Amino acid sequence: MDFGAVFIPDTFEKVGLIAPQFPYYDVTNVLLLGTNLWHSDRLIQMARGYVQGAIVPDGFFLNSPSPTVQDFVETFKEVFGASPRFLEAQAYDAASIFFELVNRSEVRGRRTLRMALMNVKDFPGVTGLTSFDETGDVDKQIYLLKIRGRHFEQIRP
Repeated sequence: MDFGAVFIPDTFEKVGLIAPQFPYYDVTNVLLLGTNLWHSDRLIQMARGYVQGAIVPDGFFLNSPSPTVQDFVETFKEVFGASPRFLEAQAYDAASIFFELVNRSEVRGRRTLRMALMNVKDFPGVTGLTSFDETGDVDKQIYLLKIRGRHFEQIRP
């Protein structure tokens, strides 16, 4: 084949069926790229030998070596008895940003909160760095994960 990567925008269940077909069709030595829907240990169980080195993005990585993430995960487990997922991590970051801003003396109402929010740059949350632009849209840094052996490994940030 004359390409270096294959992007499969589907679930881990489908990828677990598709990836083992590649060698049969002489598709070898290509990098597999996927979506966050691939981020499941079940994919590795289904197709480990066929998805090694695959790269997927995700908004939260439970096993990140970041001390901020590990502290959050440990505290969350102590309080709730379960591991946090993306939505819990995103809610935590949103609340952290909000509480940091409303505790500033210059933030006294909606208008000043909005202005302060648009000035947030590279807030170090558990879902990565968060910034807001002048229109209020969020700019997020995402995690890039690589399948190595029986696990996902963080390769960025």
